[in-house]
Amino acid sequence: MSNIKFIYSKKVHKIPQKNATNLQSVIETIKSIYNQLNTVYLYAIINPDETESVAEIRTETEFSQLQTLYKKNQWPSIKLLVTETQDYKSILKDSWGLLNQSMVIVEKQSRDACTLHQPIQIDQSQQIAPSAGHQGTQVQVNQQDNAQNTNQIDFRQNEQLKQFIANIVDKRIRDLGLINKDQEYRFTLTYKIPLLIGVNGKKMTAQITIQNSGKNSWVNAALKNAELGIHYQINNVSCGECITVTIDIPYIPEHFENQKERVYKFDVICENKKYQMQKLSDPIEIRVQASDIDQIVKQLQDLFPQKKKEDLINYVNEKGIHKTFDQYVEMLLSEY
Repeated sequence: MSNIKFIYSKKVHKIPQKNATNLQSVIETIKSIYNQLNTVYLYAIINPDETESVAEIRTETEFSQLQTLYKKNQWPSIKLLVTETQDYKSILKDSWGLLNQSMVIVEKQSRDACTLHQPIQIDQSQQIAPSAGHQGTQVQVNQQDNAQNTNQIDFRQNEQLKQFIANIVDKRIRDLGLINKDQEYRFTLTYKIPLLIGVNGKKMTAQITIQNSGKNSWVNAALKNAELGIHYQINNVSCGECITVTIDIPYIPEHFENQKERVYKFDVICENKKYQMQKLSDPIEIRVQASDIDQIVKQLQDLFPQKKKEDLINYVNEKGIHKTFDQYVEMLLSEY
């Protein structure tokens, strides 16, 4: 689903996601906001390195191509310039800073050998237009001294990517022994837990085998995940002993509304010598992936908000689960 904004009279408006699925819906939304617009012309900068490379978006095919570029180039949003005539150049000059897809400010986040940069929202007063002598993309950067030549990665506000990198860094630090581990209470996961595929209305089963690799026995040990409300009692485990537990994990569709995969972390806990419950080592991670059917139903809900989720699930099952999203959309539209 694309994040689409349009600029008219130097004002920026966001198109609701349910209306951003096709060009006609976008145009109708614009006209509903500005009733005085009889004819609407839409323009977008396709190549930020060439300021004269402005494309008029006239057909659904061109709109689809623009959405493809949006995903490929990881633009924060698609910005469309709205005009009443095809003489867009003077309007474009006034609205350049708002329309340019590549306008970002980058700030230094760390001095590691691989510095990571994250885009910052730009205030309109900071935006700059291309000068007559330079038609390339204007990018304003907060420059800071950096003696080391570093690679720059634009996160584009990708929370999953940031968490993924943080996990890699944490694991590397632990592998190098830079964190003092509690040798008294710890465990070892004997094999990797496979990826689980969630199915709506059904529970998933995860089998976990762990060994008490610490110096003390476990008393009143348990596996715990507060998010899922799971508390699996293990009881007492001797030093060096291996145990296998089987846990039923509920499939919660709401956990996958904005992501296809989710990681659930289970803590191993036990009583210490002070009769206090404490966590052992790092949590056990169980990865769950949403089924393609659930993803399709979620997309159909966004496109057809008037239809109930249960009805869409039944519709997909009735028409066959091996069709593409576009095929389901065409069938639903033909039935209106």
